[in-house]
Amino acid sequence: MDKIIKKYLYKEYEELNWCIEKEVMYQRDMRASVDYDEEYYKKYIGYENTNIAKGINKGRSDITKKYCNAILDIGIGSGEFIKNSTIKTYGFDINEVAIKWLKDNDIFIDPYRSIPDDIEGLCFWDSMEHIPEPSNLLEKIKKNVYLFVSMPIFYDLFKVKESKHYRPNEHYYYFTSFGLISYMNDLNFKIIEMQDFETQSGREDIKTFVFKKY
Repeated sequence: MDKIIKKYLYKEYEELNWCIEKEVMYQRDMRASVDYDEEYYKKYIGYENTNIAKGINKGRSDITKKYCNAILDIGIGSGEFIKNSTIKTYGFDINEVAIKWLKDNDIFIDPYRSIPDDIEGLCFWDSMEHIPEPSNLLEKIKKNVYLFVSMPIFYDLFKVKESKHYRPNEHYYYFTSFGLISYMNDLNFKIIEMQDFETQSGREDIKTFVFKKY
């Protein structure tokens, strides 16, 4: 459980906790997790080279190179974004198959150990909501480093369980735009810009945010 969000006032909503004022909802029990294994990795390989994937990766590549020369991708899926990135891109994952691919390509970095000084930005493409304690990593990021986040954004958290993005034991956190920006501000990140190129590419209710540590 994230130590920052844990401080927010909440009301119980079935198996979720709902921080109404902060516009954040989260899974109360985070002890269980889906398997991040070979089958999970293969699922992302199946998304590669589709029209949606091409639009997403172009948008991600454009927005990262706008601010950075070297970045670290947290939770790489199949590594498709790294393959399409036009700047130096490293990766981190907990999936053993993804870790092997990163190490085979000599681009694996563990940010929990240290983040090299030449890394100007970290990317959380559909990954922050999967991490039980994201603030543990976000606090390690140095000042003036950028953060790129894409995730499902909800307009009405009361309807979370009706959404395709409601995934127990995989998505632990659910945010409105206000909720995510407020949470990031509590971790000393300011919002730089928001884009919806992933939704325009064919995904449902996905927004992309650029933050900077101050």
